[in-house]
Amino acid sequence: MYKTQGQGQHADVWPLADEFESQVRAMQIQSVVRITPLIACVNIFNAAILSFVFWSDDYRLPLATWNAVVLFVCLKALLAWFRTRGRQMPMHASRRAIGRANTHATLLAVLWALPAAFLFGSSTPEQQLLLSSVTVGMMCGGALILSNIAFAGTAYSSIVGFGGMIALLSSNLSTALPLAVLLLIYIAVLDAGVIHLARIYRARIVAELLAENQKQVISLLLNDFEQHTADVLLEMDSHLKFRRASDKLAAFFRLSETEIIDHSLIELIAGFQKTLRPETRAAAQQSLAILKRHFTGQKAFRDIEFPVQRGEEEFWWSLTARPIGSVGWRGVISDITVARNAQQHIWHLAHSDAITGLGNRHQFQHVLREMFPCMAGQSSQMVAVLCIDLDRFKSVNDAYGHNVGDKLLSFVGRRLAKQSREQDLVARIGGDEFGIVLKGIGKRVEAEQIAERILEKLQEPCNIDGNVIHIGASLGLALAPVDGDRPEILLKHADMALYAAKADGRGRMRSFSASISEQVEKKLVLENALRTAIQNNELYLVYQPQQHLKTGLIEGFEALLRWEHPEFGKVTPSVFIPVAEESGLIREIGLWVIEQACMFSRLLPSGMRVAVNLSPLQLVGHDLIDRLQDILERYDIPADRLEFEVTESMLINSASDMDILTLLKAMGIRIALDDFGTGYSALSYLRQFPFDKLKIDRSFMKEIKTHQDALAVVGAIIDMAKALDMEVVAEGIEDEQTLKLLTLYGCDTVQGYVIARPMPEKDIAVFLENYRLAMQ
Repeated sequence: MYKTQGQGQHADVWPLADEFESQVRAMQIQSVVRITPLIACVNIFNAAILSFVFWSDDYRLPLATWNAVVLFVCLKALLAWFRTRGRQMPMHASRRAIGRANTHATLLAVLWALPAAFLFGSSTPEQQLLLSSVTVGMMCGGALILSNIAFAGTAYSSIVGFGGMIALLSSNLSTALPLAVLLLIYIAVLDAGVIHLARIYRARIVAELLAENQKQVISLLLNDFEQHTADVLLEMDSHLKFRRASDKLAAFFRLSETEIIDHSLIELIAGFQKTLRPETRAAAQQSLAILKRHFTGQKAFRDIEFPVQRGEEEFWWSLTARPIGSVGWRGVISDITVARNAQQHIWHLAHSDAITGLGNRHQFQHVLREMFPCMAGQSSQMVAVLCIDLDRFKSVNDAYGHNVGDKLLSFVGRRLAKQSREQDLVARIGGDEFGIVLKGIGKRVEAEQIAERILEKLQEPCNIDGNVIHIGASLGLALAPVDGDRPEILLKHADMALYAAKADGRGRMRSFSASISEQVEKKLVLENALRTAIQNNELYLVYQPQQHLKTGLIEGFEALLRWEHPEFGKVTPSVFIPVAEESGLIREIGLWVIEQACMFSRLLPSGMRVAVNLSPLQLVGHDLIDRLQDILERYDIPADRLEFEVTESMLINSASDMDILTLLKAMGIRIALDDFGTGYSALSYLRQFPFDKLKIDRSFMKEIKTHQDALAVVGAIIDMAKALDMEVVAEGIEDEQTLKLLTLYGCDTVQGYVIARPMPEKDIAVFLENYRLAMQ
């Protein structure tokens, strides 16, 4: 493997694979071989000059011999260069090749060290000046030429330089010693420069090899990707016209190569959308506008979905692309028709009520959220929300059984649908609670009249299987934007009005008003009490075990927060958690819960986890990660023993929430999607975030024994989670029959009263021991 290297480190010691090391050696040798003629000519010329100047009877034989050796070495190098001229240079070189280059450099260095060492002492001042100039010139020039090969360059300059030092020290110059010291320093500086240049050259070679290797790997991966996936790679110019049209692209578009090349991607997509059904055309135009905006803005994008029509079939495609500077685009286009149809089917199952056939709470909240943007700039058009709660429904269930109760709910649903207008939405949003969204309301009195009519109709008796059942209802109404400028506030005010109607007596309707808001004051009292709950030891945790169905073992516990106030008594989480979130106290309380859960996990056997519910408000700010790391380090708890449960509503707040969840997962903490099936758009987030676990909401568990549709939804959720490599937990299991059904459908883990009720920390050890004995 290659290893990149920063400044100050020796490039010569970088560990490379043998194949790449040989390439480095080859390029080092090539850098010298290319200028062999120049090197040979300089050596021969300088040798001739010295011989001419120093030629005398005393030096005739040594100089002739020396010249002959220099000429032989140079001619041999020239002959080798001439033989390889015009041929492709070798891509690899052995260590022996580098060794030969080092030997050749050393031999030349010795040859050029001899003249100074033997001629300097007996030379005239003019001859000494010439000899010094040639020696220093050859030393510097050789070091520079050989600097790409560190050993050759340093050996050459050092040997020639030491020849000069011998010459100085053997002379009778008064400054011989200082000059020798200066020459030694010069040699050291020159060698350091050679090493530095060799390092830079090697770094460049390594970078080039890395780039080429990565280019080849990417090319192989892209070819493999295109051959083994249904996705199609796109490469376009700056005008979005295709650079090439592969057979796979032609088959994907169902067009010829010429038809593809002659049109831009936008033109092709627009053409494919012309024959779409009218109900799909609006989505097509919107997605095409988004694509154009991204392409015009030269911004990368991913997973933009759009419909197209090919022949008689309608498809959904997904496009991901990024700009390549200013020269074009690269991307991937995918056919997501099957996945989208499956997603829509599951979405329909999860957003419709199995008993009444109406929309469920998810659908109700979805429509309500969609209405608020539509009201912008339409002050004359309002939206009303009706919350309806059936009176005496529990008595009907107890008297006639659940079968009659379900039929009654279905009967009431049909009655509500008949009393509503075509543009309104009727949904079952709870056990015996219904919600209606009234659209296009002009005045409050108009909504109140519709509500009174509905309430009056619900007072009429119902005939269920020959049983005449009298059942009434209470109704709360809130109007947007007068009573709330956000969906959640509007729904909360409608609930307040419903509670007020129940307080007035059954069969009443109340419209939200300022007097009803006085009830909020009670929440303020609760909030003030909650602020001191931790210091007063009023908050505590109980733990409910989670059982793995296949092994039968307890694999962990969920930490559940409880509050017992000296005045209010036991306050349920459904009451004080919303207060804590609205007041911001949930951050402090949430950290306290995490810390207590970590302390508790130290008491559990290894492998058991503790699950903690995470509020959306805990993700606001930037201190959660730091505080969490501090807690884990303080109690020496491995991060994978902690599990955070998040709800779908948390995921739609902002992209920053998803970023924090990603950081938590990177720490090793497991992330579970809680209450699946009770939120909005969960399926899209299952694709975007790799959850470890998916918890099916308890509301499904109450119906799977008696309603095949509910069981089908649960089965679909389990299959989907398995396909996404997620564990599945079903909560709220209260009987053995439900447990058997979940086992049959492949659920991983269960939690509920059938296993054990939530218990305080002091009872855990006894519970685990008793459970262990029961399993033997």
